[in-house]
Amino acid sequence: MDKFNSQPLVKSAKAWAWWSFKKGGDITWIISTTVSVVIFPLVLSMQYDVAFAEQERAQVQQWQQQGYTQAQINQMLGMPPQQTQ
Repeated sequence: MDKFNSQPLVKSAKAWAWWSFKKGGDITWIISTTVSVVIFPLVLSMQYDVAFAEQERAQVQQWQQQGYTQAQINQMLGMPPQQTQ
C-alpha cells in the first residue's frame, strides 16, 4: 500500500484534489457571504417596497370609493396638486 501512495501520479492526484477542495471552499465562502451581505437584504428591501406600494394602492382605492377627489388624495399622500391646463 505504501508503494502505491509513493507513486508520483498518486501524489499529484492527492495534491490536485486537496487544491480543488480548498479553492472550492474559498469560492463557496465568497458566494455565500456575498449573498448574505448584499443580495439577501436587497431582496428583502424589494419585497418591502412592493408590499408598501400595494398597501398605498389599496388605500387610494378606498379613498376613491369614499368620494375623495384626485387632488385631495394627492394632498393626503404629500404629492403636489395636479395642474389644470
